[in-house]
Amino acid sequence: HHENALMCLNGGKAVLVEEGTTNLVDLATWNPVHDDAYETVTKTSDTLYGQPIYKGVKKLAGTPPIELKTIDIPAGASYTATIWSRVDSAPAGSPPGLLFYRGSFLANATSAVVGRWERLTATYTNNTGSALTGVAVFFYLAQDAGEVTYFACPQLEAKPFATSFVAGTR
Repeated sequence: HHENALMCLNGGKAVLVEEGTTNLVDLATWNPVHDDAYETVTKTSDTLYGQPIYKGVKKLAGTPPIELKTIDIPAGASYTATIWSRVDSAPAGSPPGLLFYRGSFLANATSAVVGRWERLTATYTNNTGSALTGVAVFFYLAQDAGEVTYFACPQLEAKPFATSFVAGTR
């Protein structure tokens, strides 16, 4: 679905032209792979939209998130974060979640489906009247021990809506 795209006529044919954007997550350096007391995240050999798919397995129901990026948000500015995630069985506790965080949740989205990929989308608009520094964009795996979450294609845009995934600038 391309609700933020524009249809243009080109020689009698409709052509979908999508708004330009920059993915603020530096995919060349972003690496969520880790192994700690709470979870193990590995890079699979599969891809989604040309990007690696990661597999997260919870060991304990703790809450350390996977950081996409920490940003400063000017007064009045809107940012939208997205990530593709999949769980193959219904989580017993909290499902995968994507959120903007600065001392508390500013905006969040949680997974609502099982057995297929879902694009989680969270948008935050800074209506505080002043710039916010150190706003973290976090992704949480399904919470309970033994649960598996697949994820790929993180994106953060300086827009009040999501555009289709891009690994850089379009």
